[in-house]
Amino acid sequence: MKKILLFCAMTLASISLAGCNNKKTANSNNTTTTQANNVDHQIASSSAKLNANSLNPKQNGALVLYYSGVENQQSYVNQMNKQGQGITIDLYQAGSQPKSTGFNGSLPAGAEVLYYVKLNNGQGSTYYTIANNQFYISDGHGGLRKAATDNANIVALANKNNAGDMVNNLADNATLNDLRNGDSSTTNSDTDKGSSMTFDEAADLIEKAGFDDFVYERDSQTHDGSHATGDGGYVMETYPGAKGHDTFTITKTGHNKYHIHAEYDPAPMGGMKTDADVTK
Repeated sequence: MKKILLFCAMTLASISLAGCNNKKTANSNNTTTTQANNVDHQIASSSAKLNANSLNPKQNGALVLYYSGVENQQSYVNQMNKQGQGITIDLYQAGSQPKSTGFNGSLPAGAEVLYYVKLNNGQGSTYYTIANNQFYISDGHGGLRKAATDNANIVALANKNNAGDMVNNLADNATLNDLRNGDSSTTNSDTDKGSSMTFDEAADLIEKAGFDDFVYERDSQTHDGSHATGDGGYVMETYPGAKGHDTFTITKTGHNKYHIHAEYDPAPMGGMKTDADVTK
C-alpha cells in the first residue's frame, strides 16, 4: 500500500510541475506578443511638431503611411526616414480602385475617395479613406480597421515619436495623382503644361495662402459645385458648419502664380482673409 501511495504522489507532482511549465511557456509567449505590439518607432531625438489643423494633402498621406505602419507593425517604417525618400499618393473614386492597391474590403458610409500611398523605393505602402472627418486605415489584411481615428490622434503619434521632420520631407518629395476620372493629374507637375487644376491642387494653394476657414479633412468631403476653370484656375465651393457656404476663386496670374479671392456666407464679423497671392 505504501508503494502505491508513493507512486501516486510522485505522479501528481510530475503533472503539477508540467502544468507550471506550460503556464510559464504560455506567459512567455504572451509577453513576446505584447512587446511586439509596443515596438518603439521613435524616428529622431527631436523634430518639428506638426499641427493637425494646418496639414496639406501630401502631409496627410505621409502621416497616414507612418501611422498605419506603426499600428500594423510594418517594417517599412524604418525606410521612411532614408535620405532622398519620397512617396506617391494615388486618389481613386471609392469603390473603383484597382486590385494593385491591395484593398478588397468594404468602405464606410460617406467615403468618396480611396487614398493609396507608397514609398518611392517600393518597400512599403498603405491605403486609407476619410468619412465624416474620420480616418479609416488599412488593417494590413486587405480591409480597413473597424475603429476609425482622427487627424489629432495621427499627429499625436507622429509628434510623440519625433516624426515631424520626416513627414515634411516626404511631403516635399511627394507626387499626388488624382485618378478619380480614370486619368492622372499630378500636383508636382507644372499646371502650365495644360492639365486642369484638381481639387487637391486647389486645396494646396488655399492652405498655403493661409485661409483659416478651409479645412481639408472636412471640405474634401463636401465640395459640390467645385470645378476647374478654363484659364488654369479653380472655383472651390465648401460648406462649413450647418449653413455655411464659402467660395474660393483661384485665378492664374503668371507662371505658377495665383490670386485667391474668398467669399463667405454668412459674412464674417471681421478678421477673415478675403484675398491672397500665392506661388505654387
